[in-house]
Amino acid sequence: MTMMSVGEFLRLQAVEIAFLSVLAFLPYFVALKEVGLTLLFIGLSIGGYKLLKKKLMRRVPVEGKSVFITGCDTGIGNSLARRLVSLGFRVFAGCYRPDDEEAQALRASCGDSLHVVPLDVSSDSSVADAVKHVKEYLKDGGCLWGVVNNAGQDVNGEAELCTMDIYKRYMDINMFGTVRVTKAFLPLIRRSKGRILNVTSVKGRVGTPQTAAYTMSKYAGEGFADVLRIEMKQWGVKVILIEPGNFGGTTSILKNMNRERMKRDLEIMWEEATPEVQEDYGRDYHFAVMSGICEAVGTAPNSLAPVIDAMEDGLVNEAPKSRYLIGGSNQILDAYKTIVLLGVILPDVVTDFLIERFLWSKKIRPMALKRR
Repeated sequence: MTMMSVGEFLRLQAVEIAFLSVLAFLPYFVALKEVGLTLLFIGLSIGGYKLLKKKLMRRVPVEGKSVFITGCDTGIGNSLARRLVSLGFRVFAGCYRPDDEEAQALRASCGDSLHVVPLDVSSDSSVADAVKHVKEYLKDGGCLWGVVNNAGQDVNGEAELCTMDIYKRYMDINMFGTVRVTKAFLPLIRRSKGRILNVTSVKGRVGTPQTAAYTMSKYAGEGFADVLRIEMKQWGVKVILIEPGNFGGTTSILKNMNRERMKRDLEIMWEEATPEVQEDYGRDYHFAVMSGICEAVGTAPNSLAPVIDAMEDGLVNEAPKSRYLIGGSNQILDAYKTIVLLGVILPDVVTDFLIERFLWSKKIRPMALKRR
């Protein structure tokens, strides 16, 4: 392992140092009560910072490098695989249903630079087979530069109504699946001094009503990555968090088969609830969750480009961020991202109010208020 010199560190952090130096002058403008000038100065500073950072960014050479991605059947994983192939990476695309139309289309469009790998992240044997598959291809040369833990499933329902089986099932996919894949591939990543990208969610930073099983799995994923990031520094490995906002309507996580799965889960919750719980909540309120899901789909962005751009930066930027919080909304203001950022300084009583007011479905919240 090699240590980074002071000069190299300063060069990589030059943009951040310059940005902080500019911010040092802000109190002067505020003291003059020149609000307009202050806002203009902040805007120019942020714009200049982003432009300069992009200009000075140093990219990692991709020749001979491979990336393993989980959850490539559709959505983010599928789009990322295509992007990385276009950049010159060899991609191992983990697919739960490798023979389905989406996986076959991915293989056909990317040619020999992409290998579809059967993968069930909740199965130890499936993950072990995937590692063997990757090692077999790497015998011809090159290295495994990155692992992207993208596979996951959404689930909705009141915390009290979610069954223990549902809690365990989604923790096994969303959380332990990430741990299982990461542990299996880490020896290869350590040798290449590469990258681990763990896709969590904005809900790994802020809890919203009727998402307990999903949110706790994402919070756990954040904690795992935070610890692993520090542990892996000694090996030269960078661990990066990708925290997408409301992109559920842009991916397939809230559509088709996934939507039917979520409906079945709601039925299971209701059937296994005690008569007392059923009476207190009411069937209409419980199943109104699906209305909230449809509502969320309608506010999602039209493109996954912001997420894919962030993931690309995490893999090819010589000095990537440790976490990428990506706003996902077709509204003027992204409520999720705004509340996450404000949550750093606001007390819980305020953030709870904002969550209840802006992140609880407008179709469900009145029903909850009526029951109080």
